[in-house]
Amino acid sequence: MAPTIKERDDVDGCGCLECRNIETTTTNRTVLDALVWSVRLLRSSPSVVAFAGVIVLVNRLLETDSIDVLPLPVIDVLEALTAFAFIFLIRAYVGTIVAGELTGDPVTIRAGLHRSIARIPAVVGGVFLLVVLC
Repeated sequence: MAPTIKERDDVDGCGCLECRNIETTTTNRTVLDALVWSVRLLRSSPSVVAFAGVIVLVNRLLETDSIDVLPLPVIDVLEALTAFAFIFLIRAYVGTIVAGELTGDPVTIRAGLHRSIARIPAVVGGVFLLVVLC
């Protein structure tokens, strides 16, 4: 199971960082420290770069002429899926990895992907409601 960072309202009584499952060392970082930490996170979790690289590679492949053997609607659906994966799935995956780093509870690649994929119905439902209500 992936770690969860609790909101202030979800904690009974105290809403400090320790009660919310966040290490207090994260609050003492400067902007430069946060930048170095972000680069170190990408170096220590190459799966983030690999996941994004695969999606970018598929998107670039869809833009070449070699994929023209497929019908245009299939190409459009694949382009929409890669855009969705790039915008939502990578963000959810990185958020899960970061939550694991902030709480001191490392997340495996499998748990990160599972949590990212498990959030797809909520995102699709939210987008559907937004389209219907507007």
